[in-house]
Amino acid sequence: MRFSTFSRFSARNSGPVLAAVTHGLAQLGQTVSDHDESADVAVVWSRLWSGRMANNKTIVDSFRSTGRPIIIVEVGVLDRNQTWQVSVDQQWFPTVGHDSTRAQQLGLQLRPWHGSGQSILIAMQNPKSDQWHGQPPLDDWLTQTVSQLRTHTDRPIEVRPHPRFPLRSLPTGCVLQTPRHLLNTYDSYDFEQACDRAWAVINVNSHPGIVSILRGTPAFVHASSWAAPAANTDLSLIENPIRPDRTQWLNDLAWTEWSLGELSSGAALQETVNGLQNS
Repeated sequence: MRFSTFSRFSARNSGPVLAAVTHGLAQLGQTVSDHDESADVAVVWSRLWSGRMANNKTIVDSFRSTGRPIIIVEVGVLDRNQTWQVSVDQQWFPTVGHDSTRAQQLGLQLRPWHGSGQSILIAMQNPKSDQWHGQPPLDDWLTQTVSQLRTHTDRPIEVRPHPRFPLRSLPTGCVLQTPRHLLNTYDSYDFEQACDRAWAVINVNSHPGIVSILRGTPAFVHASSWAAPAANTDLSLIENPIRPDRTQWLNDLAWTEWSLGELSSGAALQETVNGLQNS
């Protein structure tokens, strides 16, 4: 198969990652070029169609319209800027039913579910991301979500904007929580600390939902979220969230993120390539 990366439409920190993916695919006997729109498979950085990545939307739309697959590579959540997510377009986990071997290898541990915290934390997303496709305008979604919550709880509601997409307005009675950039990091913010203080986190389908589940804070997400198997999807349960066993979810999640070495060797990409060749 012929793969093509689109390096000019990628974030500044993507260079070593895409280089590792390119080397890994070559190790598996695949042909890899850059900015070849005639390729069989596109390899794009992130689902965010903004800034340097804005032109990726044209690439993705072109490949989708002709039924060609797209590999999405982006910053991971398990060990941020050390592991990197790899998925096929909007697909959920490549496979499920894994044992705990890889989760243990990565040193992943689940914090116990907690029932503390007073406020409900709404973690907003960037609507320029492909993950937001099919959702209402951001302000409308927030207003609707707060209205739904108010029929089921009187807990304080804190709204945390996406770091790169400030809110234009805030629903009455809500408190704004401004993300704080963590010093000496490329793009990390203080969500983990905010999450630990919350009763529950509301998120559609981005990283905060996953982080919340890992840290033992109940999350309410859309069914498209990678957190959904271990989260809630019904806001009427906000006062009594489901806190399921997360073991299998974590075992499967561990197979979605990879180090640069694993990408470069091809080990991280073997299953994805096999799936594409057999589809």
